[in-house]
Amino acid sequence: MLREFISQSGESQRTWASRFGITEGHLSSLMSGRKGISGQLALRIDRMTEGAVPFSSWFEDQTDEQTPSDAA
Repeated sequence: MLREFISQSGESQRTWASRFGITEGHLSSLMSGRKGISGQLALRIDRMTEGAVPFSSWFEDQTDEQTPSDAA
């Protein structure tokens, strides 16, 4: 979902990584599934993409143990 968002935004992966406060390599690892994501970063991405990449999209395979309020 994030990969599609970035592609459609017309801006570089490097630009978005900087906005999210992570390295381009970290962003690449998140998008490829090589690295997990923290609730805090998932919430930041949700907010910065105005919900286009929702918090819940990162945790769909997990139980409802973690919610956006947990990440705050």
